[in-house]
Amino acid sequence: KINLTNSQITSSVETGGIGNSLTVNLSTPQLSLDNSQVNAFTDGKGNAGSINISDSGNNNQLVSLTNKSQISTEIRSQGDASQPSNITIKTNELNSNDSTITTSTSGKGDAGNITILETKEINLTNSEISASTSGEGDTGEINLSGKEKINLTGSQITSSVETGGVGNSLTVNLSTPQLSLDNSQINAFTDGKGNAGSITIQGNSNSKLVTITNNSSISTEIRSQGEATQPANITINADTLIFDNSQITASTS
Repeated sequence: KINLTNSQITSSVETGGIGNSLTVNLSTPQLSLDNSQVNAFTDGKGNAGSINISDSGNNNQLVSLTNKSQISTEIRSQGDASQPSNITIKTNELNSNDSTITTSTSGKGDAGNITILETKEINLTNSEISASTSGEGDTGEINLSGKEKINLTGSQITSSVETGGVGNSLTVNLSTPQLSLDNSQINAFTDGKGNAGSITIQGNSNSKLVTITNNSSISTEIRSQGEATQPANITINADTLIFDNSQITASTS
């Protein structure tokens, strides 16, 4: 196992640097982050590295993030990258509590994809998975696969073009037989110059259940400063949809 407590693993191109931040690879049956960070960024002329977390061929792998931990790739405001920096996690179970998994750009270049593969359970509590741009470049896609379930409690999955950003928010794809949102949000929006991403939720078995409760929402939005050239759709493929005090919306202001 790999345990990080109040610690960091970082690959970086610092301000003024010319060169690439290379890949961070972690291979272990159990990864635990407690108030810790695994990140790759560029604030110079060069690419930020990707982050790959794999299970060493062990079917019982667990990835756990707690206490404001973070896994992230970032093109910072002075960064100039020619390729995106992806986050790929292959695990049997992902648990995140009060933590984040993010890819972002506030400089020049596309943010990376977030891909969580071959997972039985994804459990997010007071946590966020997000891909964003406030610079010049697209967000990455968010692709999550939970073979048994994906649970969000007080959490968010977001793809966004922030105010002043120039680029597109890409697709959010969730594949699972059981999706539960409790006081949680799945959203894609643009408040800059570019499209909001579409959201697709589909089952990966013969029985598909989506539960949306307690002021939860699934939404796409063109906000007041947003300028988009194509619509952002929401597609939900489910046998049963349970809906209580919540909303599903596609809007433009």
